[in-house]
Amino acid sequence: MAMTLQATDMQTITKPQKAPVPAGHGHKSATVRKCRISSLSRDGSVRVSEQIIPATNRFEPAFSGFARGTLLDTDQGPVAVEDLHPGMRLMTAEFGAMPLLWVGSITLFPRINGRDKVDECLTRVMADTYGMSRPDCDLIAGPGGRVLARSPSAADAHKSERVLIPVYELANGMNVIKITPQRPVQVYHVCLQEHVTLTAAGLEVESYHPGYGFEHAMGANLLAFFLSLFPHIRTPKDFGKLSHPRLPF
Repeated sequence: MAMTLQATDMQTITKPQKAPVPAGHGHKSATVRKCRISSLSRDGSVRVSEQIIPATNRFEPAFSGFARGTLLDTDQGPVAVEDLHPGMRLMTAEFGAMPLLWVGSITLFPRINGRDKVDECLTRVMADTYGMSRPDCDLIAGPGGRVLARSPSAADAHKSERVLIPVYELANGMNVIKITPQRPVQVYHVCLQEHVTLTAAGLEVESYHPGYGFEHAMGANLLAFFLSLFPHIRTPKDFGKLSHPRLPF
């Protein structure tokens, strides 16, 4: 039975649940990960659980926006992502301070089963890359992280406005560098009531949103399992609108 706890007590963990096998994967060949989820309940308590999820690009971006140590702005100042817990208030560009509802994390391992490097890469953005204090210290994004910027592609449909771009797409080998971890690395993502723009080390980044129409790529069982990872979400529409146009992973 799942247990709940107050925001000041983060010890309780529920038993991991087994994920459905995605269509097209044999039971023996499907790669999975263990994730950790902290979520805010309606009564203000915090529920902490561990789940087993498919290691696919439908699930992993929900847990891999920021590397451990990333500082996100809260109403009490910058806080490392690993020290955030539901109920804290994050500063958003759209609505000011908003309660954090959900924190998810997974561990990335070096080159799992020979998968493509992008799946496991981190991206380091050097301090002052985009101007003074942008970022104000080196920022390390996970493979599921996006930053708000002008598209580097002149052919892009959104070239005249800022869009949310996967951080690894900005790598230039100089001050934005892809990093393949040589040892396990913890990565995180966060979810609020709305899709919002947050500030991480002086750069504008996004909270988690699975994207419009994501449910059409999942069968009924897999979709039900995916939604169960987000206790504040009941239907795909509950994720709301995107705060900005964005480029896909």
